[in-house]
Amino acid sequence: MAADLIPITPPADLSESNEPPRLTRVQRQAILALVEYPSVPEAAEAIGKSPRTLQRWLGRPEFRDALDRILEARETAIAAELQTHADLAIETLAALAANNWTKDGPRVQACRHLLEYGERRLERVRKRTESLRS
Repeated sequence: MAADLIPITPPADLSESNEPPRLTRVQRQAILALVEYPSVPEAAEAIGKSPRTLQRWLGRPEFRDALDRILEARETAIAAELQTHADLAIETLAALAANNWTKDGPRVQACRHLLEYGERRLERVRKRTESLRS
């Protein structure tokens, strides 16, 4: 599942800066781990903290706000990628529909699979976002 995730650049307040951070380095790592791993216990293990610690941090507004920004950025990136694929698939389908002499079954099937894959991927991210927000 982690292979399906799009790498994103953390917002400025999650990266190292000269200003006093609102979050510690470990908390910033925890946010990125929560996005990458499918469960709080796995994210906690990845950064060497207990799941209870991550749950406690999830209750803090500044931590939750930073996590929400990362989740929204990831969802936006996947939606943009899906839109790019959808545009290509629609163009391909339109070209196939206009071309009566070519056997285009495999291309049509590929377009359908591409769109279905993108939708499933976006749905997984949305579900993960909801599970972390609840």
